[in-house]
Amino acid sequence: MERSTGEAFGPRHGELYWADLDPVVGTELRRKVRPVVVVSVDGFNVSGEKVIVVPGTTVRRELPTRVAWRVNSAAGPRETYFCCEDIRAISIRRLRGRIGNGVVPQQVIDGVARVLIYLFGLRRAVHV
Repeated sequence: MERSTGEAFGPRHGELYWADLDPVVGTELRRKVRPVVVVSVDGFNVSGEKVIVVPGTTVRRELPTRVAWRVNSAAGPRETYFCCEDIRAISIRRLRGRIGNGVVPQQVIDGVARVLIYLFGLRRAVHV
């Protein structure tokens, strides 16, 4: 991938992509291709091999580990839920392209970050 300035880059923190997450095991989110938000920092992402992502779903479940976001897609607006409990590192070869302008609003990224801090037990180590 290249910017218009000619600077090469890969996926960036907070960007939205389609990703092929198959094969899955057990209760991992199913379906071949689904939206993911990149949560790894750009310093990690520049390695070019892997990114850490949180997958999204349109299935609503009342779980404290889900972060909702209303997405405007080609099919019209729809509610997407980022499933922080399904965070995973994936090869960048699983990415199938950015969705729309690729930008997830900062308040959604902040919500995902708060849930990840909780899930990893980092509340004492990080001042939020």
